[in-house]
Amino acid sequence: MDTVTAQAHWRVAGVMGAAWGAVPDGSDTIATEHLLAGIAGTRSDAAKALSVAGATVTAQLAVLRDHHDGAAVWDSTDDTDTSVPSVELLGDDGDERRRLSGAAVRALTHAMEQARSAGSDHYTTEHLLRGLLADGTSRAARMLTLCGTDATEVLRRLDQGDFEPADDGLPPQLWPTRDTLLGRRSPTATSLWRRLLLRLAKGANLAASPVSWLGFDAVQQAGTLKQPLGTEHLLLSVLATHEVAVRYPHLAMAGAHADGDGPDVSDRFAGGAALHALGVDYLTVRRAVERDGHQLGEDDRDPDTYLEAFEGGDGTGPLTRSLLHGENRARRLLITLGFPV
Repeated sequence: MDTVTAQAHWRVAGVMGAAWGAVPDGSDTIATEHLLAGIAGTRSDAAKALSVAGATVTAQLAVLRDHHDGAAVWDSTDDTDTSVPSVELLGDDGDERRRLSGAAVRALTHAMEQARSAGSDHYTTEHLLRGLLADGTSRAARMLTLCGTDATEVLRRLDQGDFEPADDGLPPQLWPTRDTLLGRRSPTATSLWRRLLLRLAKGANLAASPVSWLGFDAVQQAGTLKQPLGTEHLLLSVLATHEVAVRYPHLAMAGAHADGDGPDVSDRFAGGAALHALGVDYLTVRRAVERDGHQLGEDDRDPDTYLEAFEGGDGTGPLTRSLLHGENRARRLLITLGFPV
């Protein structure tokens, strides 16, 4: 194989490092799904196009973890059987210890050729993204499908510079929860330990630990409404998280094995599902809380105390039952709205 002369832009060098970090233990091959996740972590138009289409770093890492852990199996080989040492293509930018799948070689070659055709000596993350999306049979293409989008949509975003999040049918009031769970924005954190936790959990799928996540989202709900934190904001968070989870199952059901083995994740959002079964939905409760005209009295316990009782739990069901049976503002609000609790 002849080494292509175009050199990597410094951002692409970062992509290669991130891609290598995403390769699971026991493998030495960088495939297209690792390159795509690496691009998503850069500060570039390519990353923006992926993010607004739904293929954020958080979403992609959730998919990668499921495939690494055996919860899912790729339906593309990415031509790993024709992998080559990265130095054969990348020269000094490569590493003898690292190989590139056949599909990754094609994507990188395509990126280099684009750069040379444009008269540039360096290929960028945008060139690499186009190279990855040119192959509809690669794992990168499958990654986009699993994240709820496709190459056509991502390329349209990139070509038009359209970096507004896609319309996914969720109301604007749920966008802060959605964008935080997808990793497009950082959650609000008021306490030191929560700020430290967020720093350590950068890129983590917060939807996989919904009880811990509710503590962040409840603060966000109260802050948006410019209200002191109460159990009614916990109630809003349970509903918001459930409704976002229904729309983004690749985040919500991360870790679930198709064959039934592995952890049971069906109870993660049981609290929101139970509330929906009673006819309770996020917008109805949100509008009532916004009006703030109800005499709801005091909470018997502060929201953090409710959360601490179920910290580390598998789902939101027990917390929700506790809210519905306590002497608190959340329960009184639902009673005032006429729901049978």
